Order: sequence, then C-alpha cells, then structure tokens
Amino acid sequence: MKAASADENREYRQSFLSADIPQTKLIIFFLAITIGLFTIGDYINLGLANEFFALVVLRAALIAYSLLQIRYINRSLD
Repeated sequence: MKAASADENREYRQSFLSADIPQTKLIIFFLAITIGLFTIGDYINLGLANEFFALVVLRAALIAYSLLQIRYINRSLD
C-alpha cells in the first residue's frame, strides 16, 4: 500500500470541502434555532424567575456564537 503524498492528500480534502461547508452551516443554523426554541420551555417551566433570565442570556450567547461561526466559515471560504 502506497502512502499518499501531501499534495494528493490536500487535493483529496479540498474535493470534499465544497460539500462540507454548506452542510456545516446548515447544521449550525438548525442547532441555533433549537437552542432558541428551548427558551419557550424555560418560560413555561420557570416563568419570569431569575433562572429564566439567566438561561435566556446563556442561550442568546450560544446563538450569537453559532452565528459568528457561520460568519467565520463564510469568510474562510474566500
């Protein structure tokens, strides 16, 4: 079995990159939506308690981080 050279390995990885990037962005987007939807359950279970607001802040931070990741992926594509 012959080992692949660095150039062959780079070409192999690049061939899948064009399909992987849109799928990754889509998954990150749907996970961000899911995180946001958990806020509804938090409100139903906790009401307007301090814990609810702490979870809202945490979830908002996770959603913001997810959107930043999508933005970073878009820039790395260029």
